[in-house]
Amino acid sequence: TAALALAIALTAPASAGEKITIGGASGMIPIAQELAKAFGTKTKGDTVEIEAPTSSPAGIKSLQQGKLDIALSSRTLTGEETAQGLQLKEFARVRVVLAVNKSVPVKNITSEQVCGIYAGRIKNWREVGGPERPLFPLTRPSSETDPQILRANIECFKNLKEAETVL
Repeated sequence: TAALALAIALTAPASAGEKITIGGASGMIPIAQELAKAFGTKTKGDTVEIEAPTSSPAGIKSLQQGKLDIALSSRTLTGEETAQGLQLKEFARVRVVLAVNKSVPVKNITSEQVCGIYAGRIKNWREVGGPERPLFPLTRPSSETDPQILRANIECFKNLKEAETVL
């Protein structure tokens, strides 16, 4: 399932010779760096500075505080954020992927099995056709887009309470 990758910018346009500061969601920094490089070859006098990666909420907060000109976010804006004058411009889409370590030879796992793993009902790879090894599920913060996409598109994730063992 595709997740939106968004740039949130204030409405003030950049002027010639300006430094544009960008920061926010860590997953979007590599594409922002490539775009900044391309921008630099097409403009004279303007510079783009990419801040150290943080998160969507941290980037948006830095934008609101005037520390960034553009915030990178992998989530949509809240009503409160749009009411404060923030705008969003989609510039890319990314995929949400469920993956396992290459040493785990499990294929064709079902959505129900994935939900069982995240709920803590399935605790060993053996239970889903893999080797006798414990599972260590990882996730992203619930405020990020990836878990929101899973909840919106996989029925058993809609109201899933993740086990305390999920990191």
